[in-house]
Amino acid sequence: MCPGYTAIGTVCNLAARLCAEAKDGQILVSSRIAEAVEAIARLEDLGNLELRGLRRPVAAFNVVQSTGAADARPNLTVVAGGRGPTKPIPELTAKVS
Repeated sequence: MCPGYTAIGTVCNLAARLCAEAKDGQILVSSRIAEAVEAIARLEDLGNLELRGLRRPVAAFNVVQSTGAADARPNLTVVAGGRGPTKPIPELTAKVS
């Protein structure tokens, strides 16, 4: 991101709300991200969550662990719940497995 610019919009709001809903170290993702990482991670379906600022409930998934499928691993970065730093998914899920 360039200095002086701010990311805004529904996607940013959804990411912020999922991060706020997550417990420390937990990774919550939307259905769109769940589809993108299903080949590299085991996911737990949490059902629909009512998140502040969003009109409809959102399907949410907990990233439980990496499946170790290195060749299928996309270059994704996420923010763990709480106020943790941004880290690649495999690094975070290795701590969970």
